[in-house]
Amino acid sequence: MTIARHLLTASVLAVLACAKSSDGPRAGSRDEPPMSIADTLAVARAYAQAERLQDAIVQYERARSMGAAGRDESAELASVYDIAGDYANAERIYREWLAKVPDDVEFVQQLGLTLLLQKRGAEGVAELKRALAMAPHDLRIQQDYAYALLESGDAKAAAAALEPIVEKDPGRPDAWLLLAEARAAQGDLAGAIEACTSSLRADGTDANALKLRARLRMMSDDYERAFADYELLARGRPNDAGAYLGSAGALVALNRLAEAKTRVDRAAELKGDHPWVRLRRAQLAWRAGDREGYEALKVLAVEHNDSVEVWRDVKEAARKFGDKAAAKEAAAQLARIQRGERAP
Repeated sequence: MTIARHLLTASVLAVLACAKSSDGPRAGSRDEPPMSIADTLAVARAYAQAERLQDAIVQYERARSMGAAGRDESAELASVYDIAGDYANAERIYREWLAKVPDDVEFVQQLGLTLLLQKRGAEGVAELKRALAMAPHDLRIQQDYAYALLESGDAKAAAAALEPIVEKDPGRPDAWLLLAEARAAQGDLAGAIEACTSSLRADGTDANALKLRARLRMMSDDYERAFADYELLARGRPNDAGAYLGSAGALVALNRLAEAKTRVDRAAELKGDHPWVRLRRAQLAWRAGDREGYEALKVLAVEHNDSVEVWRDVKEAARKFGDKAAAKEAAAQLARIQRGERAP
């Protein structure tokens, strides 16, 4: 999600001027005159800078009740609500401003993104389409509109919207990454991998692009390259348990089980009894002939019922243990995933 967040740039000196105790800035007391709108906003911005979001909201709303309901104050307050996860109130602030200035394209854009965060896809798409009509050449709005299409399930339209963006500006790693997701959602794994690679050319530090490419390579049975990607990710993020678990999955597929166990153990040190740690251990156990590992794998497959890797493993294990019913069910689940259908 690429939500633009407004910069909150109040000086810390404003906080110190208002603060009377170690508890931080306050809005006055019985012995002091009420703070002015400017001071109240300064305190609000200082709280926001310190990531004390609820305190910031209280002060912003106080300033708003005193008449500070202009564009900047509204943008800042709505952004703080968004960051705090209070999307309904963010929506309220955006709509209140748009009732005054209906053609403020940035507010329309932010409203659309906030609606997406509330899982209101159709409304989000509509607002971002409206923003795009106001600023048809704005690549940021084009990209957010494409993201909205992807979130609403229209991967084909999302890809069609993203391709001109990366053609105009190939240095946008986030646009390439969205295009990779859109292509993958349509089953175009090769095209998705290519888009991930382009994202990494634009920003070689993008761990999300590297992780997605590794997953896509696993889905494409390109285990050696998937392993290389996960190892590169682990080197850059040595405390990322997901990198070790991904690397272990590739090694399991390559039948390099001792190396896989080493990485599962490292992930367990970082994450404890995480579901994917249990899954990797079940994969290792059934390959060692442990029937209990196979039974555990079947249970875990239900928890990860949209994972191609897991259902492929169940299918392989079921054949090893002569479980025809489970093998048939795994084949059906794989067919469902390949059709792009999610589990009910």
